[in-house]
Amino acid sequence: MSRVTTFEGHGISAIVGNIVLAVIPLIFIFLAEFSIGIGVHWVFLVICTFSIILFPHQTYLFFEAKHLIDKNGLVDNLNLTKVAVFGSLSLLGLALQVITLIRLINLFNFGIYGSLAVIPLSLVASLGACLGLTDLSLFQGFWPPLLFKHLKLVFKNSDLTALCLGTTILLALLILLFL
Repeated sequence: MSRVTTFEGHGISAIVGNIVLAVIPLIFIFLAEFSIGIGVHWVFLVICTFSIILFPHQTYLFFEAKHLIDKNGLVDNLNLTKVAVFGSLSLLGLALQVITLIRLINLFNFGIYGSLAVIPLSLVASLGACLGLTDLSLFQGFWPPLLFKHLKLVFKNSDLTALCLGTTILLALLILLFL
């Protein structure tokens, strides 16, 4: 009896791990809201820091749609199952990103300036996801020389730069629509 460990070239554990990493920032936001409610502000700051570090992963999950578009040997022959799986992962990532950023903006209570926070937060989410496409992992990103190396890869590649800017605009518009 063999176990299924991959789906269209993606490890099942990697898919589940991507979903978990995409859900964690929203859970952190809920915890931060709770800590504010009970008056423990230092917990709020710690939780928000971790949430901001992790929230680009939601946009990275949104980029799973790339497998439906690119002919890279993973999902070249489309069928309903492949479209449903990668399309659902992509929509889940987008929805989580928009909800998390809206809740984060509301949490900081920027008032009328909340809309000004949308562009920088959308850019950080998009840039973080594009860095993920260059195979920069979360913990490697804390090493500045490696981070700068991967930033250079993003900005030297016109497709990645366009993806980053386009995703920033999409996120900003969706957040402003629902803010």
